[in-house]
Amino acid sequence: MHAELPRGLVVSCQAEGDSPFNAPGFIAAFAKAAELGGASAVRICGVENIRAVRALVRLPIIGITKGEYADGSVLITPTEDEARAVIEAGADIVAADGTRRERPGGLTGTEFVRRLSGGLPVPLMADVSTHEEGLLAARAGAALVAT
Repeated sequence: MHAELPRGLVVSCQAEGDSPFNAPGFIAAFAKAAELGGASAVRICGVENIRAVRALVRLPIIGITKGEYADGSVLITPTEDEARAVIEAGADIVAADGTRRERPGGLTGTEFVRRLSGGLPVPLMADVSTHEEGLLAARAGAALVAT
């Protein structure tokens, strides 16, 4: 699958934890401000936030969820069910961890990318931490690769 984003800035519109801005209405307003400011796409975390943004902006949405590894590090879109929920909420692209780290269930990010890449109705973006991981993710079927 070949995917392209419009040339320009992708703005990540996220607020976490007990931030007073951690609510779908605020995230949608941030995304709308990014659109009005000339962004080419937005990256949005969480199903409810994606729904709120989809209702307000016309930009491509890169959708994610976040989980945690046992050591506390973040895992981007940890399961296939979460990837599908992001799509159903209105994401145009799903981003998932494409690193060599082992996911719950024993798969590496590269193996997860391989599993998902052909089975989603939207492009899959692999989030990677090294050049080599990017190459592995691309070979595994990721339509897009990002750090």
